[in-house]
Amino acid sequence: MKLKSYLFILISCCLETAYSSTIDQTIYINRGVLTTFDNVTLPYLSFNASSTFQTQSERILLDMGDSLNLLIKNTDTGSHLISFLGLDKSSTRIQAGDSAYIRYTFSTSGLYIYTDSTVDGSNTYLGLAGMIYVRKSIEKKVFFWNIREQESGLNQRLVDGEKLNPKTYDPDYFFINGRNNPEINQDASARPIGKVGDTLFICVANTGMSVHSLHFHGYHAEIIYSSKFTHHVGRSKDTHPVYPLETLLLRFIPDKPGEYPVHDHNLVAVTGGGLYPNGMFLTLLIDP
Repeated sequence: MKLKSYLFILISCCLETAYSSTIDQTIYINRGVLTTFDNVTLPYLSFNASSTFQTQSERILLDMGDSLNLLIKNTDTGSHLISFLGLDKSSTRIQAGDSAYIRYTFSTSGLYIYTDSTVDGSNTYLGLAGMIYVRKSIEKKVFFWNIREQESGLNQRLVDGEKLNPKTYDPDYFFINGRNNPEINQDASARPIGKVGDTLFICVANTGMSVHSLHFHGYHAEIIYSSKFTHHVGRSKDTHPVYPLETLLLRFIPDKPGEYPVHDHNLVAVTGGGLYPNGMFLTLLIDP
């Protein structure tokens, strides 16, 4: 029995190694402008797949055991200190116009945030925060919510040299993947669509500075992974508080068809520029 057990473990390890890959990815640090639904423009930063600015930071998708060779090119005029939250990996400084290779092997599954860890958090606030999703297995239906908020006027003051002060922070725009409602429902990577009995996964990263309490109508979602509260794994409920720089992996299996809303239970976060419901709000669409 001992020999058989040893052989089984050895074979399993070999199979895991055989299916692991080395993933080469290039990401650009770009400076641009985020435009809200009511045409307010906010100076912004983002991690993109090319040198063309896009509001939403690039998502990095890996399988457990993969090694990531990440080339980050800094097209910005200032330096950036790149960090991987929740991973045993030292930060890397990239000067303006320069680039750096960052290498890491992901031996466990999870959902992580890569960001600029500037001391006062201003570059994270300005948009430099993306997701790394390391899958345990191949999930067919996975959706991504990068949730954050912004205070109009603050972005330009930070660009002009003001320091970020959480005590006076008063956000008035709220986003999922850099989009307001109703535009967010056009984002196929964000809006959960499926059928009764499907297994759907939602990767949530709070890259803002406020707590957001996501409330599901019609369904409960089970916590599969939490970067902040590991003892919450396995809990199934309809409302999930997500703390700043926390990640959650949620799983739900629809038991009935229909279109149901998901929104922040703090209703000010469902507004944008004071207008309801132009904030953190989208719908689930479940077919029979």
